[in-house]
Amino acid sequence: MGKKDSRMTQGPGSGYYRPIETIAFGHANDRHVSYNEKVDIWSIGAILCEMITGRILFKAVPPKMDNPVTALNICGPIPNIVIDQHVKHEPSRKYLRDKSLKAVRMDFLKHFVDTGRPWLTKEVLQNGIHLVNFIDRTIAFDHTERMDVDEALAHPFLAGVRLPEKEVVSRQVIYDFGDRPMEEWKKLIWEAIQASPVQLDSLRLN
Repeated sequence: MGKKDSRMTQGPGSGYYRPIETIAFGHANDRHVSYNEKVDIWSIGAILCEMITGRILFKAVPPKMDNPVTALNICGPIPNIVIDQHVKHEPSRKYLRDKSLKAVRMDFLKHFVDTGRPWLTKEVLQNGIHLVNFIDRTIAFDHTERMDVDEALAHPFLAGVRLPEKEVVSRQVIYDFGDRPMEEWKKLIWEAIQASPVQLDSLRLN
């Protein structure tokens, strides 16, 4: 996880796809957030669920309900170690612990069968074990229980559909914390893509 003096983006990502470690809980002591690349693994799990059902997984009902409570109503209780690590505001800690007492993790396979897109039902059932395991290892409150990128790509759920020879691995990483216009970011990203060892023509699907 990021160190206390790390230059971390405050409030990264879109609300529906953010894990607990990216959320400042509205208290002065919680304004610093600390996280690593596994925030994106959580987002991948949330987006995959949305692709299957056509519905945002963590959309709050009612709309003003906070994200962690919406998440624990779906993912089950938030471990105390996670609350202690990421929530410094004591009333917020107590609130989340109390809410966690009655929280039960959703049966994701049943959820997908009941609410998924009809044309995906067969595929969901055929790959149910791998699919649910993939979800369990992406949508986990404790970031140490989430897969890293390499583990996710090697997971049986994805192994059968990957085309490693067409995957681009950039030779350069953009380390830039500047407040740049969108056009400059596009230019930086395009330069990173062009620096890839894989020719762009090879990305075309035959």
